[in-house]
Amino acid sequence: MMSLMATTRTSVIIGLFAAPLLLISTCGDGSITRAPQHFAVGVTTRQFVDATRSTPENQGVPSRPMRELPTEIWYPAVLVAGAAEEHDAPLDTRAAPYPLLFFVHGSSSFRRQSTFLTQALAAAGYVVAAADFPLTALATPGGPSDLHFDDQLGDLSFLANQLEEISRSGDDLLSGAIDPSGYGVIGHSTGGTVALLAAYAPDVHDARTRAAIARPRHSKPLGEDKPPSRQARPPRTPRPSTTSDRLPRSSSS
Repeated sequence: MMSLMATTRTSVIIGLFAAPLLLISTCGDGSITRAPQHFAVGVTTRQFVDATRSTPENQGVPSRPMRELPTEIWYPAVLVAGAAEEHDAPLDTRAAPYPLLFFVHGSSSFRRQSTFLTQALAAAGYVVAAADFPLTALATPGGPSDLHFDDQLGDLSFLANQLEEISRSGDDLLSGAIDPSGYGVIGHSTGGTVALLAAYAPDVHDARTRAAIARPRHSKPLGEDKPPSRQARPPRTPRPSTTSDRLPRSSSS
């Protein structure tokens, strides 16, 4: 068994959340942990289109024969003074290739909803990719919906393929950036359900998935919007069902 974060990296995650994380470890032969380092952060935006899979009809908006996945990618970069992130900054190649993580947003949200987390992980030595996922993204035509959220598992595999191909190329900003041996998935709210499915659903499991974190809906950066009395309380154990998202009920319920 292995976890997403080694002991030397656990402080990176603990310092980001007031509410606890549900850490799910999956089995595998490789590791996606790294020795502790600190990097400047670069970010780049890519427009990925999966032409082999469709987007379902959504609240009167017709289905589409493809899935569009605008994606933000954070990565360790050459030092840029005074910026939390720098768009298209040069890759810091000294410790490349870096482990790959995906962040999956919750319902009615978007790929940059948790930059405090994605930036911190990139600064700790990860490449972090976050897409606007059909149909849960806030900008979804017809309005966001949790129907067909499990289609996002295929999106993760598609994005992993695209990023591995980019990393293998010799003429891209992210050339050589990504370790292709596996990836981790971090999800918030409905995205947390996607992360759990990525780790454990046997019929759709991608063998490259090494670990997953399901983040409860009410998690906050440490100290944010929390009165002192709340900060001092011991954390409660999160449950995967902690969400206000409109997950569809099964036909048997």
